[in-house]
Amino acid sequence: MLNHTLVFGYDLGKWPKGKDLPPPAIKEGKVVHRMDCYIAAMHALAITTNHGTKNGLAAACYLRPDAGDYNLQTWAIILQAICGGTVDIKRNIITKFEVMGLGVAEATKVGGYTGFILKPNADARKVIAEAFRQNELRLPLHFKK
Repeated sequence: MLNHTLVFGYDLGKWPKGKDLPPPAIKEGKVVHRMDCYIAAMHALAITTNHGTKNGLAAACYLRPDAGDYNLQTWAIILQAICGGTVDIKRNIITKFEVMGLGVAEATKVGGYTGFILKPNADARKVIAEAFRQNELRLPLHFKK
């Protein structure tokens, strides 16, 4: 089982809190999916092979089912809080996801700004499901569709 505070080099205890910021976990019925689930999914897809990078955490954030509810600037604030450095919008990871043939990146508009949600295709969802099984994680419903 993965550690939900320090996972793959990310100190998720640094996740900032605020009414306009996404929470560090998502509730689906009675099941709570923590960020370690989405980080595991990102690594399963080999979107980035380095642990603890902003690109990796960005990919994990954009894989969340609520990713499109927040704009890229909001996600950049989360990345900066956890990884340090500057507030840096990570659009390159969105392009990489599509170029790798992992699925589609759906653009959204959030308060006049752009947001994205990465939607894995059937093959990518199979890879994610296997990684979740190996790590004893509950697969979020949106990865089952």
